[in-house]
Amino acid sequence: MGASWLRRLLPVVLCPLVAASVAYAYGQSISHTYEAKAEVSIALSKQQIARQRVGRGEPLTAESLAQSWAEIPSYAAFREQVAAMPGVNYTPAELKAGLRGRSLIGSNRILISARSSSSSQATLIAQQASKNLLIWVDQWPRHPATAKIETPAREPGWPVDPDIPNAVLVAAVIGLSLGSIAAMLIPASPAAGSRRVAAPA
Repeated sequence: MGASWLRRLLPVVLCPLVAASVAYAYGQSISHTYEAKAEVSIALSKQQIARQRVGRGEPLTAESLAQSWAEIPSYAAFREQVAAMPGVNYTPAELKAGLRGRSLIGSNRILISARSSSSSQATLIAQQASKNLLIWVDQWPRHPATAKIETPAREPGWPVDPDIPNAVLVAAVIGLSLGSIAAMLIPASPAAGSRRVAAPA
């Protein structure tokens, strides 16, 4: 009884293990794309706060400013400045596809993301882009806002493309399904399907 259960359990264990191993090996063998992120927070400057208190000018909020400032990394002039910063080693055209900015909904924060085939390079680009955004905010006419880096870029541990953890999980689930089907097809006892017929004397 124990041997028959062991025979049925074997494909249930081996199939997901093999499938996950193959998915992991394949993911490691192809080219990777890493994404590093940094968060910059936007706040109203003292001048803007004073203007709004006396009821002059259009009312602004840190959230609305963040939404407008999130478009800055897509500007050609911004990408040119980042490309010229130490260690970036990317052209402005290459940064066009790998450098993004977006505002976090309902907050005064901007998420700067940078993609590269190197995790350390993606981190450096995100760091330099977030620093450059602070300069842009500070040098903007009439200084409507102030900015600071809330979360510095950290080196990503896994690539975003391919998504290896997700691929391994999906492969393991598929392997488990196939292993379960194979286990159900295995006869309960090897003697059940192959009875020996004694030769006539």
